[in-house]
Amino acid sequence: MSDWELRFFYLLEWSDAVKDIKEQYPLLDLDLALSIADELGISYPKDRKSGTPYVLTTDFMLTVQQGAKLIQIARTVKLAKELEKKRVLELLQIEQNYWKRKNIDWAVVTEQEISKTLADNIKWVHPAYKWELTDQKNKDNCYYLSNILKEQLITKKVKINTITTALDKEIGIAPGTSLSLFKHLVAKKEIIVDMLENKISGSSTTTIIKSII
Repeated sequence: MSDWELRFFYLLEWSDAVKDIKEQYPLLDLDLALSIADELGISYPKDRKSGTPYVLTTDFMLTVQQGAKLIQIARTVKLAKELEKKRVLELLQIEQNYWKRKNIDWAVVTEQEISKTLADNIKWVHPAYKWELTDQKNKDNCYYLSNILKEQLITKKVKINTITTALDKEIGIAPGTSLSLFKHLVAKKEIIVDMLENKISGSSTTTIIKSII
């Protein structure tokens, strides 16, 4: 994925409404895609040597919770400047009409609609979603450490990394363990923070923490 596609992916991962993400989803109905290109008077992309038509793809096919229903929506990520190119617009026309015929909502997302700060913060906590303590520590210790960390985040009005570094020393655990736990709790949304803050770890608890479950 491109940088902006990856950032958009992180936003999708973070959303509670998005239930499934499929990347580079193919427009498999080739006859339909060719027919649409012909109707629009657009040259369909083909292999130069064999003349075989390519199967186009949409960047993301999403399953989204909408009320009581699950629906599919298609999204393509493009830089705004790319939308000034005739060939790019032609291919997007094929894509747009293809999904319209399939009764699936489709739209283009540009970098102007993607928060880099939010995406980068999600990227920072994302790997810790399935975090757990090392083998010598059991689940009871994990629960115990989580409660201590949450209590200190509530009562101490200092920077996050100050709290986590001190807690590692206080408990006698490997440096970085408490910060990894903090990331895990944010990823699991047990700690709700302002994800639009530039540097979460270096921010004060009074600045970014909205609630702790």
